[in-house]
Amino acid sequence: MKFIKKENTCVVLSILSIVGAFLTWSETTKSLPQELSFYKSWIDWIWMIIPIFTIFYSYKNKESKSFKKNIIIGVIATALLFFGGLFAFVPNDKVDYKEILKYENVLQLKLPKTGILVYEQSSDINNSINDLTDMTAYYNKKVSIKDLDKQIKNSKVWINKKDLDKDLNKQFPLVVKMNDFDDLYVSFYNTDTKQYNTKIEASVNQHVILTVYCKRTRSISLYEYTYNNHSK
Repeated sequence: MKFIKKENTCVVLSILSIVGAFLTWSETTKSLPQELSFYKSWIDWIWMIIPIFTIFYSYKNKESKSFKKNIIIGVIATALLFFGGLFAFVPNDKVDYKEILKYENVLQLKLPKTGILVYEQSSDINNSINDLTDMTAYYNKKVSIKDLDKQIKNSKVWINKKDLDKDLNKQFPLVVKMNDFDDLYVSFYNTDTKQYNTKIEASVNQHVILTVYCKRTRSISLYEYTYNNHSK
């Protein structure tokens, strides 16, 4: 009878370990931007101890009629936690946050002094867009973005994306065109003409800096590329 109780307890705890891992991960990452929170998913591996113990305990007492079922439950729970923890090792390209501070004059903003900056070398299906690079600065909940939010909403060079000229939107990378958050603000700067938020008319390559602010994700994404207006 004592064995059955212990065995049932192990099985229940194995199932609850998945819930426990999720709650622990949520609590640990609550101050992180959502896009970076999965890098803490290694926490799942700590909770693997419980289902692994269930597997060995059930196998050791395999005279029980339900030992096979209990082992299967332990294996499933272990596998889920193991593969969940692997997300912590997804490669990322974090760089020195100071890199984005170099663009403060272009953005006409005073950016927070600290943040997490991820850099990527990208491409786009639009043949007019070339040499595309992008970086995204994320601000966790310990960093106040109230002043940043106020600056952007009161700025003449930042526009809510829903108010943009549709023709200008066509000159954005696909990832930006597809983003329809209501709290999205953009700044499109042509470094050749020194103009903001103006559609490119020239057929020659124009170097642009497109910046996207999203309060919901507490982030600023900066896309730098050359645009060749083939329609001209």
